[in-house]
Amino acid sequence: MQIYSKTLNVSFGDAIAELGNARTITLADGSTLGIRMPMHDAEEPTTRPYYLVSDI
Repeated sequence: MQIYSKTLNVSFGDAIAELGNARTITLADGSTLGIRMPMHDAEEPTTRPYYLVSDI
């Protein structure tokens, strides 16, 4: 997470239990970036984009 903080020049909030202890930040364009550490040793690092839409 430190690399994102330094690269984007931002500070992430406290861990949110409902999001698997992810820490989030609202970016300048209004989008939200969330990052969390692996929840267990067998979990592989991954990137999961989520898109909020008004109607599927």
